[in-house]
Amino acid sequence: MECKIHVVEDCVEAPQCCSVVSLEKIKFCTDQWSLTDEKETKVAAQLKAFFDEDNSQQSISYHRRCYMRFTDKRGIIAAIKRKQNKKDNDSLYSEENSNKSDETSAKRQMRSITLTTPITSRSKNVLPKICIICKKKKHILDFKK
Repeated sequence: MECKIHVVEDCVEAPQCCSVVSLEKIKFCTDQWSLTDEKETKVAAQLKAFFDEDNSQQSISYHRRCYMRFTDKRGIIAAIKRKQNKKDNDSLYSEENSNKSDETSAKRQMRSITLTTPITSRSKNVLPKICIICKKKKHILDFKK
């Protein structure tokens, strides 16, 4: 007997026979994993082909750890979300590339220009020339040339 849903590489425990309940859960999870792009998707495709040709539950066996990982609902949901996020990021990336080609000639401005705000350059000094604590005029060295 060999594990039909072997997804854990270092699993060396003895395979178990499949019950009716575990067979139904495996079939459900097979449909769910087929919606993802994970390594479990290959196993799901192999199981689907196996179910199509021979539907007997007696011929299916599995390692307990492989079964737990394959039927983990949180893992399936996370894999579906990863695929959805990847698809969204790919579509965003393609939209950005199409928009970038249109805007390559236009220079991007860092500040918004409005009619009420005049455009001024930044001041050279951040602090005032008179000390705000002692009210004395300090000598400021300017090393810029």
